[in-house]
Amino acid sequence: MKNNFYMLFIILSLFLIGCDKEKEEVICSAAGFLFLNEDGEDLFSKNTLNYLEHSDLVVYTPEGDVFPIYSDTINNKNYFSFGINGAENPGVFSTTFLQFGSITIDTITAKFIEVENSLFINELFYNGVLIEQNSGVTTCGTQTHEIVIFKE
Repeated sequence: MKNNFYMLFIILSLFLIGCDKEKEEVICSAAGFLFLNEDGEDLFSKNTLNYLEHSDLVVYTPEGDVFPIYSDTINNKNYFSFGINGAENPGVFSTTFLQFGSITIDTITAKFIEVENSLFINELFYNGVLIEQNSGVTTCGTQTHEIVIFKE
């Protein structure tokens, strides 16, 4: 009887050791932005001449799917965070559009990198200018990009 118990213990131990624990999946597909006018003023601040309302900013895919936008005010500046198109196709460049009221439509082009079972932004371009490049695992949401939008 003792031998059966030890044998059962050994088999269960080997089984548990042989099982890989499933790693947590991380999808880091959001980016943070602060939008400024040509004078370096927050484009969404009520203290800025001809400021924009938060509702003037729309972020969407080429297919027309709209991303939710999260905003926060820190030190009287309006920071925005939203998803970037392309996480479903790592290694391929995908486009996201940003519409600022009737002023302009800008583009964000991104390529994601897959590390183990997680996705991170590998390259991020704003209107064709490289603004972020990562070679591997990054911490999500640690970088805010200051983007100048010229208003007419």
